[in-house]
Amino acid sequence: MEFFPEQARARLSIGELASFSLTGTGGRPGTAGLWRTRLGQQWHEALREPGAAPAGTRFEVAVEGSLHWKDWQIDLQGRIDQLRDEEGRTCIREVKTTLDALPVPDEDLMAAHPGYLAQLGAYLRLWRNAHPESAAPPAGELHFIDASSGISQILRPDPETTAAALDARLDELVAFLDARGAALARLRELPPPAAFPSLRPGQQGVADRLLAAIESHRTVLFQAPTGFGKTGLVLEAALESLRRGLFRRIVYLTGKSTGQLEVARQLAALAGDPPGFRFRQIRNKGEHCINHEFHCFPEVCRFLDGIEQRWTPAAFRSVLNQVSFNPSLEEVREAGRRETVCPYEITRSSLPFQDLLLGDYNYLFAPGSRGVILDTPGFDPGETLLLIDEAHNLPGRAAEALSCALDPRRLNATYHDLAASSAHPRLLHAWEQLLRLIDTLGPTESLAAAAEDDLADLAAEFARTAENHPPERHRLRPPAADDLQEVLRLAKDAGVPSFPRHGWVDTNGVVRLTCLDAADWIREVLQPFAATVLLSATLGPTERFARACGLGETTSIDASAPWKFGAYRTIIDTRADTRYERRRAAVPLTAATLARLAESLGPPVVGFFPSYAYAGLVLEQLSSHHPLHRAVLQPRGADLAGQAAFIEESLVLADILLLVLGSSFSEAVDGLGGRVRAALVAGPSYPEVNAIQRARLELRRGAGRETAFHETYRIPGLIKVNQALGRMVRAPGQEVAIVLHCRRFAEEACRSLLAPDLATDAIAVDDAGFEAWLAATASAQSSITQ
Repeated sequence: MEFFPEQARARLSIGELASFSLTGTGGRPGTAGLWRTRLGQQWHEALREPGAAPAGTRFEVAVEGSLHWKDWQIDLQGRIDQLRDEEGRTCIREVKTTLDALPVPDEDLMAAHPGYLAQLGAYLRLWRNAHPESAAPPAGELHFIDASSGISQILRPDPETTAAALDARLDELVAFLDARGAALARLRELPPPAAFPSLRPGQQGVADRLLAAIESHRTVLFQAPTGFGKTGLVLEAALESLRRGLFRRIVYLTGKSTGQLEVARQLAALAGDPPGFRFRQIRNKGEHCINHEFHCFPEVCRFLDGIEQRWTPAAFRSVLNQVSFNPSLEEVREAGRRETVCPYEITRSSLPFQDLLLGDYNYLFAPGSRGVILDTPGFDPGETLLLIDEAHNLPGRAAEALSCALDPRRLNATYHDLAASSAHPRLLHAWEQLLRLIDTLGPTESLAAAAEDDLADLAAEFARTAENHPPERHRLRPPAADDLQEVLRLAKDAGVPSFPRHGWVDTNGVVRLTCLDAADWIREVLQPFAATVLLSATLGPTERFARACGLGETTSIDASAPWKFGAYRTIIDTRADTRYERRRAAVPLTAATLARLAESLGPPVVGFFPSYAYAGLVLEQLSSHHPLHRAVLQPRGADLAGQAAFIEESLVLADILLLVLGSSFSEAVDGLGGRVRAALVAGPSYPEVNAIQRARLELRRGAGRETAFHETYRIPGLIKVNQALGRMVRAPGQEVAIVLHCRRFAEEACRSLLAPDLATDAIAVDDAGFEAWLAATASAQSSITQ
């Protein structure tokens, strides 16, 4: 949809108008699920076969025209499914598939599908307007087909019914257009945004440079160190571009929930009081759910059952008046309880009115979740500025979204769930065939191409069967419903883009199809947006990053924080060799080095490790050989509140904190800045050598063995190191001692990837050299403290 508020004109398809609803889908069965993607096309093709439609029927007849409604001109275009003459009168028929069992009373079918009535009403009105000479008005029909049985039911609603349905959609559309037009006008009147009351050294002029780059380039890479204020400055530039009318909306994506919370905090500050713009953090359905168990189907949820009758445009306006301008999740949940409406539907209904949408990468890069943003009424990526934070994580996260795993134990449980839900025998047979194939596959680092093809073929067969015999998903346990979606993603025609992938089977028998390179997919996702800014402290080398994201022409802005230089006292400790095969032998030295740091520089000291298992070995060594130092290891599976509580408690009570590189504790928890005396990094954190990394290495062999190794292992590892250590210094005046604890850090190829403020010529080749550095560092820190 396009709209031009200054001309009071909008342009959209008739299908868009018919489906336009600010009050969501109501979670009706079948509104999601990949097996619906081909239903309409399949039956439309069947009805074009000779004898399937009356003689003389024309198919896919183009129609366009304008409707004038409440001071707006609505330009529409579409294709009529079937058009024929019937006794001197034009008859317009729309064909619709449904998962509802037919036949049902006509009034029930019409009540369940008001959008189809509106669509038919639009065709009838446009046809009448285009043919004023016709003596008789056109007749309209809705031809429903039960997807499971093929049973047809034809409705012939009276003209008043279709006209009323169309008028209701036009009312809702124009109300939205009026609101968005007013919002754009409001944005123009806002004062220029300012992220900070005063700027730190290095920040001057950066927001202006960003704004200029956004105005003149489709893709901007923005790299600045942790603590620089990237988020605030990019928001300042983005909101100014919105205020100037360069874009109509902003989408801000991050890879971690902690990052979203920080962005939301800064947005709230920038919005002012009273707020000058609307923003909404998109949280997943599970977080919105107010039931005891999350199982999102109307048949088992009173907040979804019958929602169409309760969640009307009037009810939506009432909720908007009751909550704050930018409501919290708890406000939305409370509104859901009060209105007996799913809180997630309340959030979905509010998205069209937001000036900025904030969420996870999945809302654009996961094929099954991207509709949350892209299908928002009135959303146009061509008028949207896309901001991607912590963008160094994007290639990996996009690849993860395109990968899938099939666990035979779970699939077997799902088979029994399907059987217990009285699924169609053909559906059970298709699932059983897939299970039998998986059972024949033993652990392997590389799945044979023939086996991979067989898996895809059987998944496609299940998808085709599900189209005609859809399972009753509400009767399945939540894990089983998830397993169905995972299998459907394997289907060759399921809409997932083509990408290089590697099939393998792990030691537990789980079949994994892992995306090796998501560059083409990322490029496809970014292409429709008016402009994109990718920001991170660790994009470099930027050429490699641009290639990993499939980017074409870009412009880069690199900013530095002068106060960071000299804040790190770094030494490369070549006494240790932390490569996997020699790791256990290095554990005593690693533990002793952490203990010496705590003794000489004072607690707290942080140790960063490439894996949880490695950190666990060092914890055991510290407990047995250095019991006077209280050491703690980050907990597994902690939520955001648990992570923050662990950090705060450990900084007070512990001498040594052991954290895992690449985890939320090392990349998303900012509570360590300025509060840690020293940090040790146990190795450059190269990815584990496994089937996937070997496949990625092989994929890059064409660039040469050394380049392939560099891009597959060194760069990802050093990004984790730079991310973790960047968070040790987040403001002027902070400083920290850094021990790069592995001889690999001394290799030039590795050293060249360290952040500039970590650069050092200090190298410890023996205990005497390390102790000399430690004494000098202790003396320097003592003089600063004094």
